[in-house]
Amino acid sequence: MPDATYDVVIVGGGNKALAVGMWLARYGGMSVGIFERRHEIGGGWAAEESPAPGFLANTHAQMIFLWMHYLAAQRDFPEFDAELDMYVMNNSGIFRDTGKCLGIYTVKHDPTQERTAREIARFSERDAEMWLKGWDLREVFLKNAILMINSPAADFELRTMERLPELMAAFQEKGIELDPIYTMYSPLQANKEFWESKELQCILVRQALSGGADVTLPGRGTLPLQYAAILPYMCFHVGGTHQAAHAAHKILLADGAKIWTHCEVDKVIIENGTATGIRLTDGTEIGARKLVISTLSPQQLCFDLIGREHLSSQIVRRIELLESKHTTIGWYNWALQEPPEYTAAEFNPDINYAYWLGLHQVTDPDTIARETYWRRLGKMAPLEDQNPVVWCHSRIDPRYAPPGKAQASHENFMPPATALTEREWLQLKKQHSEDMISLWQTFAPNMTWDNVIGCAPDTPYDCCRLKNMGPEGNWNVLDPVPHQMGKFRPIPELSDYRTPIKNLYATGVGWPFGCGASVGEGYSCYKIIAEDLGLGKPWLEPGKEEPDSLYEVMKTLEKKLQEKAKTKVGVK
Repeated sequence: MPDATYDVVIVGGGNKALAVGMWLARYGGMSVGIFERRHEIGGGWAAEESPAPGFLANTHAQMIFLWMHYLAAQRDFPEFDAELDMYVMNNSGIFRDTGKCLGIYTVKHDPTQERTAREIARFSERDAEMWLKGWDLREVFLKNAILMINSPAADFELRTMERLPELMAAFQEKGIELDPIYTMYSPLQANKEFWESKELQCILVRQALSGGADVTLPGRGTLPLQYAAILPYMCFHVGGTHQAAHAAHKILLADGAKIWTHCEVDKVIIENGTATGIRLTDGTEIGARKLVISTLSPQQLCFDLIGREHLSSQIVRRIELLESKHTTIGWYNWALQEPPEYTAAEFNPDINYAYWLGLHQVTDPDTIARETYWRRLGKMAPLEDQNPVVWCHSRIDPRYAPPGKAQASHENFMPPATALTEREWLQLKKQHSEDMISLWQTFAPNMTWDNVIGCAPDTPYDCCRLKNMGPEGNWNVLDPVPHQMGKFRPIPELSDYRTPIKNLYATGVGWPFGCGASVGEGYSCYKIIAEDLGLGKPWLEPGKEEPDSLYEVMKTLEKKLQEKAKTKVGVK
């Protein structure tokens, strides 16, 4: 007999596990048991006191989008109270060779995007005009993006085809041709063709890099005009990203779920082709009356939890060949005496209040391509080809640093974890810290070691503390290459969250649509389970039609942020 039994047993306690567990407990009416190997739940919803006492740093999920990450949870669980805020600018860039800068103002501070357009016009009048056209199309763009994030891949494709006439009509009204060739381009090629300004090209190509893309890879391009609708909505977590985990935890406990830490799962128990529970590494068996859900990587699901003997040779081979060596990032968190003060503030003072601020040594997007080439070789790019992005949360949210101090962070891509030995990683951590300070101070002269209180490197090697990110330290689990996206993610046989084992489902960032720390993959997995088991379907309730109801949730949150800006709470 099992040592405990639940209707649903979930392997892993990351954000996708918490998300699918929330819907199963409340709308599926099931008893839920979540089993996590580590000492805490949340996975990428993580924040720690680091890199010095009194300083708060997010150690995984960094950028959060208002339209992308939590809308379904915010609609179906009104008590999901993870608070988001915005900087003055998002997705900005400083260009050392000219001393100029360009920033995209957030929807909180620029509801019409006219302020952004004026800044873009300093570099290209034509690009400014196109940016406003893209902004005017935001409802069309965002509803499609919201649908993508919150739907199983096959459903999204079907709904998109149904909405195609509406999309085409919206484009025609603005006099814009929807050229399908952009989907065949690389992000680099698409942005270089569409935008005149090299400054804007650099910012948008660098954003594609942060999304995990190989910016030189054909087939990963999208219509660059979408950036005008999407980027003004970038947010960060007030009080740290772990607040999302806390919010989900409270909901799960209130709905009767049980969460177990320090409990590593060894195997899914399979009897006559059906998943009936799990076995922990200490031998404890947990029964599952209805289903088991894995939130580990596809490789861990197939080779560790299930076993090759239960899978077809084609599934085994495709899982063996999955690519995961490219989307490997280093996030460094810095405790500072004072925030960075950029010389480019002479061009636009708001650049000191910019999120995802690219430090571009030259105004040339091809340097980002060269950085990508180095990473494809499994090597750290030389300093002259690096394009880090930086931010300083304590400028907006004082909880990130002690009074009078500052907390800043930077992101740079690094080799996969297996490319170096432990000793080599220790050497690279130190060297990159030195390189970053030498580069940063050429943009902000006060960024010297005298300004640094502490530094906490979080490299791909360190990311492996989250099991599903191993062995490469890939924050997105799988690289977003064309054959590992949408209905092909992770492989066609597993992309609908079902597995060849009856009553065994799988979700996680390695499943569609692979969007970092959003609830989307967990919510979409619940949609499949609800269809199979006849569970509650909140998206079919009156007033919850999708994507319209989710778009309305976003608009409500947007208005609250704009009211906050009027009262000058928390920001310049």
